[in-house]
Amino acid sequence: MKHIIKSISYVLFYFVLQGMLSTVFALASGLRTEVNVATFVNNNVLLIMAITNILSLTLIYFFRKLRKKTAVGIFNFKNMTLKNTILSAVMSFSISGLFYLITLDMQFEGAYILKVSMEYFSQNVPWLGTLMLLASTLVLQPITEEYLCRGVMFQELKNRFSNIATVLISAGVFGIIHILPGGIVLAVGAFIMGLVFGLIYVKTGSLTIACISHGIANLPDYLFTSFEGKPLNNLIIIGCVLVLLLVLSTYLLCKVKNKVDC
Repeated sequence: MKHIIKSISYVLFYFVLQGMLSTVFALASGLRTEVNVATFVNNNVLLIMAITNILSLTLIYFFRKLRKKTAVGIFNFKNMTLKNTILSAVMSFSISGLFYLITLDMQFEGAYILKVSMEYFSQNVPWLGTLMLLASTLVLQPITEEYLCRGVMFQELKNRFSNIATVLISAGVFGIIHILPGGIVLAVGAFIMGLVFGLIYVKTGSLTIACISHGIANLPDYLFTSFEGKPLNNLIIIGCVLVLLLVLSTYLLCKVKNKVDC
């Protein structure tokens, strides 16, 4: 239990840091009314997220290094192969795409705030908000979340829990941290994706592949927006294709010998 709490504390630090930065932005705005302050913070969410991701990664990395913990290799290409990268990416994209289709008519608060922030930054500098959004959701956020939920948590829990237990614990934490931006539905989706990323990490032994897969799993949020309002038959066909890709990629990846043993 001590090691579970210790691993979760790193994730909590990330959210505490984000809360502190939001408070700093709120105070720096000079605004007095609660509505105006909330609007200002929401407009700058993309900037706050970028700073939080970079700071948390840097601080946690050096904190663990000072404590002589084994470094978690985000960009360790030793176990990285093209085959495993493609299989992992296809599997992640397929599940995420299916979840997107299932929740097509749902609105998530976190996604709305990101859209508001994107439009805010693009007002003065064209495409700046779009570039910040893509950098955040496809690069910075995946790297930070995989470093914490797969890299750090697996290192803290290894040799104390089985692979299955470690994947479940890390996926549970990954799901919980998505409750605030999207409620229970997004949390369930995040838990499922956490299982996928955990499986990828166990099978490939590469946090780099997990980060890439995580980023690709966020692509349907941009690529599938045109599906809104499409006939049901079209969506069913797309869903069937995604299911076939999911089954094939999962089958082939599961045949790979585990590279991580807890």
